[in-house]
Amino acid sequence: MLPKAHLTSHSRMSVSSCSAASCNSGVLTEDECKSFYPTILDIYEGMCLAYGESRYNTQAINYNPGSKSTDYGIFQINSKWWCNDGKTPKAVNGCGVSCSALLKDDITQAVACAKKIVSQQGITAWVAWKNNCQNRDVTSYVKGCRV
Repeated sequence: MLPKAHLTSHSRMSVSSCSAASCNSGVLTEDECKSFYPTILDIYEGMCLAYGESRYNTQAINYNPGSKSTDYGIFQINSKWWCNDGKTPKAVNGCGVSCSALLKDDITQAVACAKKIVSQQGITAWVAWKNNCQNRDVTSYVKGCRV
């Protein structure tokens, strides 16, 4: 099994809720919100995770100098273990995807990779989920969405 995903929260795009992020601004569609379920526990926790990691910013990129790896996209998926950016030393590419694919506004590949991480390691692989979502009421992240 691969080590825990190295996913961090750094710079973010400000969005106040899933309602603003998915239903009103078009960053995430209702179908994309629904695509979190059931593998990422449920839609509420998936949306909380996306908010905590990137503030729903599909273009978020954060370099980790210690591991010489980079976190990509809405879920800040790490290039050392989960995607190929062509520059991370000894990368594994556990999701079999280019890191640039995780930066698209169409988050289909990012969700598929996040689901793979969850299936192998659980949602606690993400520090932002543990810090912002675990054991909290996360229903507000889909307020205004028809889910």
